[in-house]
Amino acid sequence: MFLCIFQLQPKESQKYSKNFNFENIFKDNAKISIEKIKCIINYFETIQNIKFQNTNYFQQMIIYRRCVFESSDLYTKYQIDLNFAKMNVYFDNDNAIEYYTDKLSCLQINFADKYIGGGVLSYGCVQEEILFITTPELLPSILFTEYLKENESLLVLGANKFSKYIGYANSFQFAGIFPLKDQYDIVYGFKDAFDFRKLDNQLQQFEQKYLQREIIKSLSLFTSYEGNQIVTGNWGCGVFQGDPQLKLILQLISANLANKNEIYYCTFRHEQLYFLQKYWDIIKYLNIEKILFYIEKYYQQQIKEYNLIQFIVLQL
Repeated sequence: MFLCIFQLQPKESQKYSKNFNFENIFKDNAKISIEKIKCIINYFETIQNIKFQNTNYFQQMIIYRRCVFESSDLYTKYQIDLNFAKMNVYFDNDNAIEYYTDKLSCLQINFADKYIGGGVLSYGCVQEEILFITTPELLPSILFTEYLKENESLLVLGANKFSKYIGYANSFQFAGIFPLKDQYDIVYGFKDAFDFRKLDNQLQQFEQKYLQREIIKSLSLFTSYEGNQIVTGNWGCGVFQGDPQLKLILQLISANLANKNEIYYCTFRHEQLYFLQKYWDIIKYLNIEKILFYIEKYYQQQIKEYNLIQFIVLQL
């Protein structure tokens, strides 16, 4: 990839996967591209130093796992009378998801493009691209991972972060070496969100078929992870216009169904999530079936004067 030994693919052959070499980065003299190259060079230098230290790093494996959830019996296979009362849910209003990279042994959720890696090998430089360029052992997944289907996600075990950075998007900069830690402490999970910009009415995302899509997508990842701690956040709530309260609830439903009971949720100080935190001691005792009922009712009544959590609380 770095040596550009793969030819650029014509557009018609990019249906299943993206280009996988650095040619576009090398051709571009934009500051972001230069900073990306610095991250890769830092990776090579760090690996070289590890080699001379005679560690067992090169005997360890990196595992890339495509995760699939069969959805034919979603609501009969699992008990939907569960509530969230026994789950430990921690709302983090101050930190980003990657803050936990050197804090917890956990599944760290990345909000991915269905084409894994997004624009990391071109001009993109937001969450997914930054993770890939600062954790270069994720890059090979671009080569062999076809686009994710509606019931699929990607799990990567054993990839280490090598570079610190500052900034975001156009302000992204390489900021030094990230200290290596136990290779298997962090598991990266990649799941793509539905693009609700395509819908005529944003309340359509509360429709049953979209709820099921998002639950299944999360379940494909959560059920493939053997641990218990998950760090996630506002999945698809930016440019894809997902409702943050709904996305939080759906991810918690999926985690509950997958028997994961320790969730760290990075809110990014989103105003709507303060409502959920305020009423969490009420919401957590509602079972999944009841919550899905209220979500459907919210959609059917096309409520716009209240957000989802306000509406649910008013029904109680």
